[in-house]
Amino acid sequence: MKKYEITNKSIEFEGKTLYRIKALHDFNDVKTGDLGGFVESEDNLSHYGDCWIYGNTKVLDDAYVDGNARVLGNAVVRHAGWIISADTWKESLRWTL
Repeated sequence: MKKYEITNKSIEFEGKTLYRIKALHDFNDVKTGDLGGFVESEDNLSHYGDCWIYGNTKVLDDAYVDGNARVLGNAVVRHAGWIISADTWKESLRWTL
């Protein structure tokens, strides 16, 4: 079951179009209808577990957030970066492998 959908709200970031996500049901501290951060595609954020990206977080390229990971603030996860398990990344993180 999908836990989020990609909305039509988009931004341009370093030559890429990213889309805001919206929760489709309650899980962890996320409620149905909550807006999350920005992804390039559904390939960037798992529909499983309690993982979520918040605020102005951006996940793009081949980066992936999975498990119970939470990414907050103005973090940028890109290239081949993976954030998994119970990791919490905040604020100005720029994960670029």
